[in-house]
Amino acid sequence: MGGPDLLRFHSSSPLPPEETRYRLIGAGPFVSTLLRPPAPRVDGLGQRAVWNDRKDTLTSTGVLFSAGRGTRLRPLTDSVPKAVLPMLDVPLGAFGMSQLLKICSSVIVNAASDARSVIEVELRAGMGGAFGNDKAMTIFEESPEPFGAAGTLAALRDRIGERALTWNADTISDLDLSDLFNAHRASAAPATVAVTPVAGNADLAIEGRWATTFIDRRLRPEAAGARFIGAAVFERAVLEALPDDRPLGLAESILRPLVKRGELAVFIHAGYAADVGTFPRYVGASLDLLEGRGPAPPMAWPGEILRGPGGVAYLGPGAFAAKGTLGPGAVLLAGSRVEEDARIERSVIWRGSQVGAGEKVCDAVWPWFRGSGATL
Repeated sequence: MGGPDLLRFHSSSPLPPEETRYRLIGAGPFVSTLLRPPAPRVDGLGQRAVWNDRKDTLTSTGVLFSAGRGTRLRPLTDSVPKAVLPMLDVPLGAFGMSQLLKICSSVIVNAASDARSVIEVELRAGMGGAFGNDKAMTIFEESPEPFGAAGTLAALRDRIGERALTWNADTISDLDLSDLFNAHRASAAPATVAVTPVAGNADLAIEGRWATTFIDRRLRPEAAGARFIGAAVFERAVLEALPDDRPLGLAESILRPLVKRGELAVFIHAGYAADVGTFPRYVGASLDLLEGRGPAPPMAWPGEILRGPGGVAYLGPGAFAAKGTLGPGAVLLAGSRVEEDARIERSVIWRGSQVGAGEKVCDAVWPWFRGSGATL
């Protein structure tokens, strides 16, 4: 059990109007400073890389991959698409969207047909005025089933500029996409992916700034090397070479062939990166954000961060916590309620749900998932 009670009694204010709930604190439409352009060279696809700072940003299109079903997060994702899962009441995909808007004047968000409206509404509300105009974000509907990441890029060829900057919506990272973009420009490669060094479950073996071997971690989970963290830059020539098949996976259709030809550059990111794909990872990433281990939010947190001698907790808009119920790592999403004599530690209490009197919740997503530490 945790330390002293984080707070005695707290009830946040009622939910504010939707249009005033979020406040953007730092995403801009363009990169302010770029590295000096390298000398152009002819890459392995026969494309001459000629760089112009302003033109590069204006002709780069952002793509937020958001069509994943999130099957490992059911039943959460039966009602809320994984791309907009609430991370302390901020949509998950907003973290990637804010990075893409640093480089790109427009971002395409792919979505399964049954999730399109929810993703669009949540991201627009969550990003506030970041888009500037309605054309800054476009929803690309995939039906009857998602196309796969490479399939999406193939389908979007006519709507993408000279290059695509991509971000997986379920990735949270403190990676600055402008650093990846600059590394890509310096390499003059057909594609550059952001990776982090790992002792196992690697996707790539690397030498310097280039990938040398593609690793299938399903077959070689023990392999050390580098893991792709979900952000990449692809020149248009890569997209033009893709077949029109659906679904089409990124690893097999783009990364493996580029590695084989020695044409995949890597940007090594030593900071924070998390794939929010399971219940434990969802709880873990929420706690990382709460406790400052993860990246800063792309907008102000909609609720309150509560600090006390026992640790830190989050109380979302309209949430209520009875006296002495919140321990370290308690995350109460918007509209949730915790009754007297309950205790919450290292857990996410889902939006609008209620924890009854006397309940003890630990390492959980209430009311659906309880981890190994669920009993206090």
